[in-house]
Order: sequence, then C-alpha cells, then structure tokens
Amino acid sequence: MTAIKNFITQNFQNQPSGFFVILYTEICELFGRFALMALLVLYLTSDLKFADHNAFITYGSLMALVFIVPLLGGFYSDRFMGYKQAIITGVALMVIGNIMIAYPNVKSLYAGLAFIAVGNGFFTPSLTALLGKMYQHKEKNRDNAFVMYYISKNLGGFLGAIFCSMVAQAYGYSYGFLLSALVMSSGLVVFAIGSKKLNSLLQQCQQQLRTKSFLPNLQLSHVVLVIAMLIAACIILRNNFTEYLFAASVVMACVIFIKIYRASEHETKKSIRHIIVALVMMTLFNMLLGQGGTTLNLFIQRIINRDVLGYTIPPSMFFALDPLFMIVFGAIVIHLLAKIYNINPTIASLNKIALGLFVLAIGFLVFTLAAQIALTTSHKPNVLFVFLGYMIFPIAELAIMPITISLITRLAPMGKDALMVSFYFLGQGIAFYMTGIFSKLGTINFDINNQTNFLHASTIYQHVFLLSAGLLILGSIVTYLYRRSL
Repeated sequence: MTAIKNFITQNFQNQPSGFFVILYTEICELFGRFALMALLVLYLTSDLKFADHNAFITYGSLMALVFIVPLLGGFYSDRFMGYKQAIITGVALMVIGNIMIAYPNVKSLYAGLAFIAVGNGFFTPSLTALLGKMYQHKEKNRDNAFVMYYISKNLGGFLGAIFCSMVAQAYGYSYGFLLSALVMSSGLVVFAIGSKKLNSLLQQCQQQLRTKSFLPNLQLSHVVLVIAMLIAACIILRNNFTEYLFAASVVMACVIFIKIYRASEHETKKSIRHIIVALVMMTLFNMLLGQGGTTLNLFIQRIINRDVLGYTIPPSMFFALDPLFMIVFGAIVIHLLAKIYNINPTIASLNKIALGLFVLAIGFLVFTLAAQIALTTSHKPNVLFVFLGYMIFPIAELAIMPITISLITRLAPMGKDALMVSFYFLGQGIAFYMTGIFSKLGTINFDINNQTNFLHASTIYQHVFLLSAGLLILGSIVTYLYRRSL
C-alpha cells in the first residue's frame, strides 16, 4: 500500500495545466474501446449469427485497422489538421460508429466499425502527441507522466468492460454500445470545453502546420480525406482486404528499414537491430494476448463455470480484469521492473521483454490447466482459473509495452523518432490481425450440447493455449539469447 500511495503522490502532483483534460478524454476513449473488444465477438456470434471463423476475422481486421490507420491519421493531423481538430473529429466519429453498431444490421455494423477505425486513427496519435508536447521543457516529469497515463487510462477500460457488459446482459448488446457512445460523448464535451487550458500549447502546435502549399481549401480537404478513409475502411472490413493492406504495410516497412539500415553507421545499425528484435517480440506478445477478445472469450463462455453466489457472470465482464489488475498492481510491478538493472540500458530492456514473454506464457498455462481439468473431470472448471490467468496477463503487459516504446525512442536514429514510433503502432496492428488468423485454430463449429462435444471443445482449447505458451517461451528464449550476444 505504501508503494501505491507513494506512486500516486509522486505522479499526480505538479502536472501541467490541461493534463487531466487529456487524461479524462483518453479514459473515455478506453471505455469505448474495451467495451467494443469485450462485446464484439459475442455480439457477432449471437445477435448477427456470425460463425466463429467470420467473427474472429472481423474482430482481427478491426483491431488491425485501429493500429494501422493512425499512420495516416497522425501524419495528416501533424501537418495539416492540427491536434485539437483531429481529436474532436476522432471522438465524434467513434461516437457515431458505436451508435451505428447498436443497430443489428450487417451493413450498419461494417459502416460503424469503419467510423470507429478512422476516428481512432485521428484521435490516438494526436492525443498522445499533445501529451508529449506538454513536457517539452519538463523532461524530469515526462516518464512519470506517461507511466501514470498508461496505468490510469486502464480505468476507462475496466469501467467500459464492466458496465457495458452489465447493460448488454440485462438489456441486449445494442444498449451496451449505446452506453459506450454516451460515455465517449462526455469525453468529447470535456475536451471541447477544457481545451481552453491548452490554448497556448495548441496555438504553438498550430504554427507548425503546413497549410499554405497544395491545400488551398483546408476544411474541404479534411472532409474529403475523412470520407475517403471511411469508404476505404468499410471496403476493407466488408471484403476482408486487410491482408492486402498488411502485405503492403509490411513491404513498405521492410523497404524503409533496409534503406535506413544501409545508410547508417555501425552503431546505428546495431540500434536498428535491437529495435527490430523488440518489435518482433512485441508483435508476438500482442498476437497471443489478443485472444482475450476471441478464443479466451468463447472458452470462458462455453467451458468455464461462471456461477458465483447464484449469479452467472457474463463472459465479456472478465475483460475488465486486465485493466483492473493493471491498476491494482501497476505501481508494484513498475517498482519491481526497476530492479532489473544493467549498465547497458538496452540489455536491461531486453531482459524485461524476455521476462514479459515468459510471464504471459505462465498465464496461458493456467488456461491450459483449466482445459485439462475439463477433460479429466467432464465438468466445467472453477472461475478462479480465469481470475488467476487474467491477473498474470497485465503483469506481463507492463514488462513489454512501455519498455518496447521506451527502447524505440531511446535507440531511434536521429531525426527518425516519429517514424520508428509509427512502426510500434504498425506492429500492434499486425499483431491484432494475426490474432484473428491464429484464433481460427480454436474454432468450434459444433454445438456444445452433450458431453462428447464438451470434451472435444476442451481438447481444441487446450491445444491452442498450450501452443500459445510454447510460442511465448520460445520468444523469451530467443530474446534472452540475443541479449546474451550483445
């Protein structure tokens, strides 16, 4: 408790004007994002009668776009639109998207998902960049601010998964999405009003925009771009063109990396190799962690005994455990990670990444054990397995995600910081798309209405979770051996 108290005291004091406006806006966005991740697959397979396979692909494609679109949205916001307008536009699009999804129709679904993906593409990089601008001359507080930001925003994810799941359980999934839209609207209102506290910073950012050359009618250009992105996102989601988008993105990333690598000096080449290793392992980590919204969600619904004191817990509500444990254990985990020290900070970072991969493997072994118990007893295992597994996941996440972005910003070639960070988001997008593909290994295309089918389903889930743990352990070993070679 003392560690948590000291963490809160140190990080919540002396923040710049407008910091909590940004924080509240992000909490509301996480509320909507986690609600969508928790409910989407369940909504698709129940109300819209999607097969598991199609639901997984749709989920993976959406999550991929959520992390790929910011490459374009951030580029455009940084140069032409400005952060304030990009943030407001982004939240407004996401609110509309949630409302459209609430209408149980396939066309409305894909249009709504497109609005959410494009809205996030403008919102995420702009809000993060604006937060970073606040600390241009306060480098001493930058790390603490981002640590607090990373942990605190998970409060929105926790509340979104809990309350939207409760509403969906009681009144239907559509009402869960409407609640999400309402909360995100409150974030839009708070930012629009509270942005007065950011006026000087926003004006400074506005002066850096490139608005005089080839965009004479700027507002019209914004509208045209947004409409074009919405149409493209809808087509990609509806026709499952995400794989082509990824292929182009990966090819482009490889070309850029090779070009930078060949033009760099020896030490810079070493730094780029370190970044590539971190990005690959972060992508593997997120691909498997993303099963929380796919395979694990359905495993909990179909195999786990969710009855607690006479109440059946909705499977989507367990999605709140990750951000809850992130908040509860965040300060302690960060304190322990600080103990992993090396004179070479890159080696220390790689040690933490290897540890994060291994810890996530332990979490999947917990679910493997739950599936094994279902096989040996022919009964649904206790819900405590879910609590234990989801308590381990955020510990692993804290050892990977902030450490990877820290390593990238520290080792990025001079003048290419933003470019390297954009690959961080691209890696997350690729990971979520790969989640949709990997999750097909856990497809259940039969009704679990008898003991034979229950045992067959448990066997499939056990193999998927055991394979996940094996891949993570392999990644941990590779990272450790690479670190030993430095």
